[in-house]
Amino acid sequence: MISQILATLFEFYDAIFRPILQLGPYFSLIIFAASLALIFSLIYWKFLDKEKADKIKNKISDHQDKMKEAREEDDKEATQKHLAETLELNQKFMLVSMRPMMVTMLFVALIFPWFGATYSPAVPLDHVDNQTYEGTLEFAQQEQDFQLEVQEDNQTILTFNNETYETGDRVNEFGVNWHIRNYNPDNGGWFSTVDGPALHVSAEFYQLPRPLPLIGEGFNWLGFYILLVMPLSITIRKALGVA
Repeated sequence: MISQILATLFEFYDAIFRPILQLGPYFSLIIFAASLALIFSLIYWKFLDKEKADKIKNKISDHQDKMKEAREEDDKEATQKHLAETLELNQKFMLVSMRPMMVTMLFVALIFPWFGATYSPAVPLDHVDNQTYEGTLEFAQQEQDFQLEVQEDNQTILTFNNETYETGDRVNEFGVNWHIRNYNPDNGGWFSTVDGPALHVSAEFYQLPRPLPLIGEGFNWLGFYILLVMPLSITIRKALGVA
């Protein structure tokens, strides 16, 4: 049931966003990030009680200044008092921010699974014989066929354009490197429409000179999106007066 709903939703997004996707992985994700930064900032501006939020922020700033003075004077009682007031005010600010956050999360729930299916897809595989499968990597109506062979040690050998690759390698297609992540003989995952054998790949928008904790060897679509959207959101919110 969920896969059918996702399939219908993804087909709808594919159709309406096709002109943007045809610009390629890099430009399309930049456009999506800029558009969502603007939309989320407008949601924040529309649904935030700015007057109440500003009052709370001013009080927080005032208590933080007083707490700093108390620390300099080694007044532990005053420091604890202003710290408690600051924590309480932060909770009130979170409640004020909850309304725009909930509307934003609705947009995230509707669009982000499609981003994952587009830029980090589970590619369905058709069984050929023994441990050999065929699949097609697709992006914006562009297609590239490949063959996958599962070895005895469960290592996978892929053939793209007569070139062979293994799990962990990168293959350049449609203007971006696709990181070959893993082969799953059962399904494509929670937010996938693939039921059956699948190859998991991920567009890698920037490969780091050395691996980093939690990030790995490069920025996938989510890392690249965050890298773009954070400065854009700050700039737009400042312009709207809700930074």
